[in-house]
Amino acid sequence: SLGLVGSEMCIRDRGCHWMWDSVRMVGTDGWIEESIREGTLRAVTDGSYMREVFPDVCSAAFVLECSRGRGRISGSFPEQSAGANAYRAELPGLMAVHLILVAISRTHTNLTGHVEIYSD
Repeated sequence: SLGLVGSEMCIRDRGCHWMWDSVRMVGTDGWIEESIREGTLRAVTDGSYMREVFPDVCSAAFVLECSRGRGRISGSFPEQSAGANAYRAELPGLMAVHLILVAISRTHTNLTGHVEIYSD
């Protein structure tokens, strides 16, 4: 369970359940909505690709965290593809953050605020 009350079903409906196997959440219900509302939610993503070791595998990691310490969501996963490369490794983490935020916006339709997203 991702621990996102109401939003988790929206995330799981998108498929690709393997993306969420390693997700961990710390915080109480409602912390992420409160963090978005107050503009204290930060998301950071990064990717990794080691062509010499695994030429057809790249991996991604992501963290969403409240700068006031209310909570954190983190996850990581590999992706196997003939098109694996350093650029492609960056994209799945951004996609995971996007899917989490879309799910929250669909289950909290009146929520306003902002999120800062960082990726290299």
